[in-house]
Amino acid sequence: MENRATGSYELAILPWGATEAHNVHLPYGTDTIESGFIAAEAARLAWEAGAKVVVLPTVPFGVNTGQLDIPLCLSMNPSTQLALLQDLPVSLERAGVRKLVILNGHGGNDFRAIIRELQPTTTLFFTLVNWYSMIDPKAYFTTPGDHAGELETSVMMRVAPELVHPLGEAGRGQARQFRVRGLREGWVWAPRKWTAVTNDTGVGDPRGSSAEKGQRFVHASRINWPNSLWSFRLRTPMSCINRSIPHLPTPYALCPVQSECTQRLEIMKPRDEWNRTCRCFVVSRRHGDD
Repeated sequence: MENRATGSYELAILPWGATEAHNVHLPYGTDTIESGFIAAEAARLAWEAGAKVVVLPTVPFGVNTGQLDIPLCLSMNPSTQLALLQDLPVSLERAGVRKLVILNGHGGNDFRAIIRELQPTTTLFFTLVNWYSMIDPKAYFTTPGDHAGELETSVMMRVAPELVHPLGEAGRGQARQFRVRGLREGWVWAPRKWTAVTNDTGVGDPRGSSAEKGQRFVHASRINWPNSLWSFRLRTPMSCINRSIPHLPTPYALCPVQSECTQRLEIMKPRDEWNRTCRCFVVSRRHGDD
């Protein structure tokens, strides 16, 4: 109660899930349940480490435009996500919160463009974490799967086992591949119509799942949770960036814009002298490239 009265929270976590079919053995709210659990556990560990963290209510709707023909899959458009995130900073800033971590649990949610648009409009520092990408799942699962597979099923067996139906009832999660090579290899992207990809809405075989695997994965991920939240608690947006250029002997560095550019830049020189010696840097500054 003391913290609520004094408004001393420094960082807020916004878990974000989805409401969508997860094969036939997991609930529609899988992404929401897992994100809420991970957020609460991360906040607990960070709080014990000294960070003043608060967990906001989990948003249960995600971008599911590829599943609109599946009954009761509830889709929220990216423009709606933008509108929600436009409103939240006002309340958080009034409460003294300076940083917001969006803890995402749904692959169809992509908040990066939204954050790029919102960040210049608020003093609240936005960051994004996809909890399932904190560590490499291949060390913990035989076939992690993309949706309702071994990873998600194992985590649900750890987090909410009462909501997981027997694996003998689950579909195999077999997915049809793209015919176009670039789409198969991942360097070309296009949205997928889910019912054209899989017959049971799963992508990945869940039969090798276990609560023990879920526990090991969640436990291993926990190492990153408090450290990351504590670091965000201490830093401002610019202080998250290492101002030095690594792996190159001073006082020289390669062009910071294009890796194929062999122009050597003297770090000790003023930036306007860099502009005269490396056209790549001039173009980047002119167009505001990251």
